[in-house]
Amino acid sequence: MCFLFYFFIFAVLYTYQTESRCIVSEDLQPLNLHQEECIAELSLDRETMALLSTQEFPPEDNFDCNRFYSCFWKKQGFQDEFGQINYHALEGETFNFLCQQVGSSEDSMEYAKYLAKRSVNDCKTVTGTSDGQKAVKFHNCIYRRLFVLVKQPEDYKNI
Repeated sequence: MCFLFYFFIFAVLYTYQTESRCIVSEDLQPLNLHQEECIAELSLDRETMALLSTQEFPPEDNFDCNRFYSCFWKKQGFQDEFGQINYHALEGETFNFLCQQVGSSEDSMEYAKYLAKRSVNDCKTVTGTSDGQKAVKFHNCIYRRLFVLVKQPEDYKNI
């Protein structure tokens, strides 16, 4: 059972990372209320921000992307007004994302909890030149760590 779970998580992340995308406006995911508010407040191009929101690794050096991430991360409680990361909130969001992918069996939820906690902890040293760049880099770090961690299920078995 555990092997199937590890394989499924790996397959989901691998597919997200490797599939080539040609995204058109009809394919874009709807933005949440906080993202829509940030686009309006910062006078950003909605289609561009929606496209950036679909990327597994948004660009870390894009000024508008950084402003967008900082704004909606602060609104969602992932970052405070001073740019400090709310690790607990990000663990919860990462856990929820993983549970949506794999279901709610006890084994799956325990493994998702481990992955969420470990990936966020592994990224705590991330810095940036702005609150926004820090948010984008932290997002990218969590995603990279998840991809590495699911390739190493023996680490989970040894805790």
